[in-house]
Amino acid sequence: MNILSIGTDRKLFVDGSAVRERTAEYGRLFDELHIIVFAKRSLHLEPFLIAPNIWVYPTNSSSRFLYMRDARRIAKHIAAERKYTQANTVITVQDPFETGKVGLYLKKTLGLSLQVQIHTDLYSSYFKKGALLNRLRLYWAQKILPQADEIRVVSKRIKESLLKRGIAPDKIDVLPIYTAVPVSQAQSDAPSKYPQFNFRILMVGRLTQEKNIAFALAVFKDLLKKYPKAGLIIVGEGPEKQTLMYLAQKLNIASSVVFEPWQQDLSSFYNSSEIFLHTSLYEGYGLVLIEAGLAGMPIVTSDVGIADEILKDGINALIYPVNDKNSCLRKIMRILENNHIRHQFKMRLSEDLPKVLLRDKEQYVKHYSQLLEKAHKQYHQ
Repeated sequence: MNILSIGTDRKLFVDGSAVRERTAEYGRLFDELHIIVFAKRSLHLEPFLIAPNIWVYPTNSSSRFLYMRDARRIAKHIAAERKYTQANTVITVQDPFETGKVGLYLKKTLGLSLQVQIHTDLYSSYFKKGALLNRLRLYWAQKILPQADEIRVVSKRIKESLLKRGIAPDKIDVLPIYTAVPVSQAQSDAPSKYPQFNFRILMVGRLTQEKNIAFALAVFKDLLKKYPKAGLIIVGEGPEKQTLMYLAQKLNIASSVVFEPWQQDLSSFYNSSEIFLHTSLYEGYGLVLIEAGLAGMPIVTSDVGIADEILKDGINALIYPVNDKNSCLRKIMRILENNHIRHQFKMRLSEDLPKVLLRDKEQYVKHYSQLLEKAHKQYHQ
């Protein structure tokens, strides 16, 4: 089987990145895998081979508004040159939005089966309230999803939202994000990276509006009234970084907040922090929650992604309603003031996570390829 993939993940162009390594694993199960990535010409990216049967192509668009046009052009050229037909080819797209529009166009013009992947909780009210573009994306999704042959989602939360909107259940499959070998377990006696703080609250992720870090700073300001020697460690990069650093200064808490650049190995942060805090407005999955849990960290999270699916409030984590400042503060204080709860959560996560995670890479890749084969079969029924 041949795969035409349309996506936006430019980490494919980074040698040694997890997504490139994962893609190499996928490619072993297909005859050919061609991946088209939305990218501006100014990034100076070049097409290249990941493996003898895996090609990656940047769209090299002069503007983001031309991503879809350029992706269609490249895909049609590949299909014509390789003589792809509906009998031997499947299209997979990274989302039901811009890449989804490209995929649906190719499905209709080339007669190919289409798989749509969904990695975000697109029907969260906060998704619609975000960027103005998100409203248009929702409109596109409502047109694209019913015409997909198979829909891969990363959580039951997303599946349930699709079912409520009339998407046929036999089209939807839940395949979570692959989780690599766990980081080292957190140790209570590990030397702290930040000895100036009595205890440390850790946040990890892209610094974007939907991660709601400004909310976390407001909660932390109130926490400092009772615990003046607490520290908030924020690891990540993103367009909101400078704004958030300014906000910390404006709230007079900058001396208690540390911004660290993104890095692949987070074990030292897990090992020297007491609580993992997640404040997102919406998530499709929440891989950082899994990684923090595998590291043995007590978790306080908004009710997004895998919260209430894998994480259970009061059992292996504490979950608060999205944007509920008082509830979030109470949950943090409950963990800080109760060593028993911290130990309980660590033990429960070490038992619960292995039961629900698809940890074997071979098994995961096989499952992924089966979903693409399903899309092909659905199209021909």
